[in-house]
Amino acid sequence: MIDNKIKINYKKIAITLAIVMLCPLSGCGKKQVDYSDATEGQVEVVESDIPQHLDYTITGAYSDVVVNADVVVPDAYKSCTVMELTKKIFETSDIEYYVDYFFDEGTDFLYMPYNKEEFAEIKGNMEPLLKQATDPRVIDAFECAMEEPESYPETEEEMFDEYRFYNMITDERCQIFGAIDGEYYVLSFFKDDSNCVMMLERFDNTSPNLWLEDVAEDDYYLRTSGNICTYTQEEAEKLALDYVKELGYEDFGIIQTNNTQSEYWFKEGDKEVSVDGYSIYLGRTYDNYSYVYSTYDCPDYNTDGQIVFGENGSFKEKIHEYIRVYVDSKGIRHMYYFNPMEEVGALSDEVAFLDFSKVQAVVDENFERMADLEIYGSEINISEIRLGYGYVNDGDNWTLIPMWYFFSEIAGFTGGNYVQLRINAIDGSIVLDADNVMYIEDIESLEELENLEDVEVIIDEE
Repeated sequence: MIDNKIKINYKKIAITLAIVMLCPLSGCGKKQVDYSDATEGQVEVVESDIPQHLDYTITGAYSDVVVNADVVVPDAYKSCTVMELTKKIFETSDIEYYVDYFFDEGTDFLYMPYNKEEFAEIKGNMEPLLKQATDPRVIDAFECAMEEPESYPETEEEMFDEYRFYNMITDERCQIFGAIDGEYYVLSFFKDDSNCVMMLERFDNTSPNLWLEDVAEDDYYLRTSGNICTYTQEEAEKLALDYVKELGYEDFGIIQTNNTQSEYWFKEGDKEVSVDGYSIYLGRTYDNYSYVYSTYDCPDYNTDGQIVFGENGSFKEKIHEYIRVYVDSKGIRHMYYFNPMEEVGALSDEVAFLDFSKVQAVVDENFERMADLEIYGSEINISEIRLGYGYVNDGDNWTLIPMWYFFSEIAGFTGGNYVQLRINAIDGSIVLDADNVMYIEDIESLEELENLEDVEVIIDEE
């Protein structure tokens, strides 16, 4: 099984995958070739070797793997820069810079109500602002923020009982309240052993009564009322891209845009649901290559809390760098920047790709193994194959290389975008996550895997 992280209900069961189970060429996400010399030792593929569409079925003991997929490659795909990057941590100087950059002068104050004294100070700052507010959502956000908790938490369990204390679980955090052109925003920085995040969000975005969700084309509200955003999708994308570039993030391009639904519960019990705006996802882009979007690698709002705070203070899956900008009818509602990176330098701008027939041989061998496992169900459908950027880890640094992505749903949001397999396009290795671990959902799946050869089972009950 190549998707190596599936949430479980009551216990984490980690399965360490032996390379033999996957295939002899498996790289497990580690750098197997010297990418500074990515033109040597490989047979360069010619364009005619890459099919435009694949249509075949592999039948196993328990499942059919049905491949009916378009093969999508970048324009002039042979021009590919292999870029080495290193993780950047937001420091105090960065926080001071962004506070000065974003907020109207004299409007900002520390927004970290984690004890009685801090809460009283913040409440004093917010009371005059609440009196001036007219938007019911902003009023609701103020009232929720100023409602004093019955007690202040001393344990992680108590922190999870009160939404305002979630961020105490991270190792380091900082939140600042302020105004941007008269509109109230919260600027937040969080980091722990796994992730580092900057969040700029309009204040009404922080209310616990708000639920945001990227929705598919068949969503009821989208079908019946459409996207009511006063910006067109193209205008929203331009606004997001221009804003990101103004912040100095020049090497980012749009990799996905989803319709976004907001559900607001007012205190009187009334609910307002609408599709108002777009979530624009941006990833590293060099030449014709971009980081490839998937709902696993670029989670939406459902998993933000897990990324930032996580179970027991850490999110098991380390999320790679990407930016998400939400544009609604009032403009930019929020911008989240996950795990910023900075360039070390280009390792190569000429890549010799492994012949696609060899890539397909690796893939088919793994599909055959998957079809023989009962845990996959009766059918696995591969509906798109895409060539784009992905990360491999090399110690402290990360390298963007070309990868083949095998999607079990068509790229382009349809309620999910699941990567079944990723193949290093240079050496044919299978790319797993950094820890080479997958999480399975139930004991029955565990018992089945324990009977397989070349699989080491580790029980993690934390």
